[in-house]
Amino acid sequence: LALLKFDSLSEAMALSMLGAKGFRPFFLGAGLFAAVIVPLWLLVFTGQATLQGPLQGIGWHAHEMIHGFTLAVVAGFLLTAVSNWTQRPTATGTSLLVIGAVLTTSVLMSWLIPVRNPAAGK
Repeated sequence: LALLKFDSLSEAMALSMLGAKGFRPFFLGAGLFAAVIVPLWLLVFTGQATLQGPLQGIGWHAHEMIHGFTLAVVAGFLLTAVSNWTQRPTATGTSLLVIGAVLTTSVLMSWLIPVRNPAAGK
């Protein structure tokens, strides 16, 4: 965090608090993900929107629930619970935020980069 410059101490403290425990960035991310994906799924489910890409309908919904939402919740739970179970520290601070950034990037990349589906011949 030393490389980042903050306009106020409260901004630095907010980022510091986000990385203090394993569940914080992941549960926050899962909540934000749900806030975006549920309305989108409702639009797709009711036929008001269509999806482009290799996954359609229920397949897309299942993928997003497992890869996007559940993975974040499980990661946050494990990064918090494992330290209680083993009495050993888990990732905090910058390393925790980097892990969260990697997960976020993987979810965004699955939306942004077109994937060829060899089974569909596309």
